Amino acid sequence: MSLLNEQNKYLQQRLDGHEREEQFRAPPTAPQTHPAPKTHQTHQSSRNIPLPDDEEDPREHPFKDDIMHTPLPPKWKGLTIKLYDGSTNTKHLNVFKTQMTLYTTNKVVWCKVFPTSLQEGLLGWFTGLPPNSVGNFKVLTTKFITQYATS
Repeated sequence: MSLLNEQNKYLQQRLDGHEREEQFRAPPTAPQTHPAPKTHQTHQSSRNIPLPDDEEDPREHPFKDDIMHTPLPPKWKGLTIKLYDGSTNTKHLNVFKTQMTLYTTNKVVWCKVFPTSLQEGLLGWFTGLPPNSVGNFKVLTTKFITQYATS
């Protein structure tokens, strides 16, 4: 989860820096003095995401780009629920949904936050999901319930 938080922080810093650069950028007719940043583009999104020069693709998560680019709600402080320990997945999902509804009904945000509700040992399941395999909360919960098929 710390990796997701670091990636989110990194992308926000890059976005903030890019917006500041836009204010001072020369007119389009001025020659470029540095190469354009590498970008990552998927079939799911036409967004270009700047990547650091030393990384080909930082994707170490199963989320599609629209989930990763969705910001957390303002003043987000995290959930105050018991982390999932591998038992009673239905109960965990109900508690998770109830807590998330206090912040937002945006299920894209729910996807992004869900891994933070898992105990450290269970994060291996989440990080082991294939890249671009989760595009919405229903898919994520179906994969979760399939993996932890208890009640």
